[in-house]
Amino acid sequence: MAGGFRHCGPAHDGFGPHPADRGALPRGPMGIEPDPFARHEHEPDVCDDFDHWHGFRYPEHDFWDSLTGRLERWRDRMGDRIASAVASLTLRTEAARIAREELAYWTDNRLTERRRAGQTRIQRYWRIGVRRSVTRHTARREAWSAAFIDFVMRQAGAGDSFRYAWKHVTYVKAAIDNLQQNRPNSFKAYKIDDPRATPDKGDLVCNWRKTRRTYDEIAAMRRAYGYTHCDLVVDKDAGGRKIQLIGGNKTGGVVAQVEIDLDENGLIVDQPRGFYIAVLKHS
Repeated sequence: MAGGFRHCGPAHDGFGPHPADRGALPRGPMGIEPDPFARHEHEPDVCDDFDHWHGFRYPEHDFWDSLTGRLERWRDRMGDRIASAVASLTLRTEAARIAREELAYWTDNRLTERRRAGQTRIQRYWRIGVRRSVTRHTARREAWSAAFIDFVMRQAGAGDSFRYAWKHVTYVKAAIDNLQQNRPNSFKAYKIDDPRATPDKGDLVCNWRKTRRTYDEIAAMRRAYGYTHCDLVVDKDAGGRKIQLIGGNKTGGVVAQVEIDLDENGLIVDQPRGFYIAVLKHS
């Protein structure tokens, strides 16, 4: 077998001349030369059977099998990653589209939470987003911005990847936990100065409200509490220095769009410093 030579044909047991060496075979009676390639019942006639029969495995077989296995595992991992990236992009795109549609509905109909039609719309956010029925009075009096985000995420198909709640801080805390535990297919919260916190379409940008709260304080809570607010990114300018966001229960009790600046690294300009808490991204 030196030099990796393989004989494909009848098996050779290693004793006596190799059947391929016809000149080494003695002639039989009447000068008839025996057929060196005559196949006995036990003899395989293909290379793979030959190797199996003799219990021999070439080193290159192990190499190629190992390489094939690695390539198959890499293909599976890349396939999963590509599928996950496509699903995440679809979710973010849908969330931005739904938020824009809601903004147009409020704007075109000149709705506010004080108007009956506005209260009916807010009731819809509670019913679909939070899975909770509220009266028109509650719809007008109780903060509903988290219900708006819940509604958008459910309608966009976020499923179990988002922690629906009537308070923003609840899903912010859940997203921080997701990041710390590296949970797949979930929203993860990045501290506002984390290089990964560059906001894109479909992300949530969160800030504190009434009482100052920091990322680390929320991360340390066993049970989330406190006042926060989150808006959904719906667009980023071509230069990457401004983003447009839509949120509910904005000034005047409406769904409205706001714009904030980004720095040269694509991160949110945190002014006044400490106002923003995190950027939530799906991955």
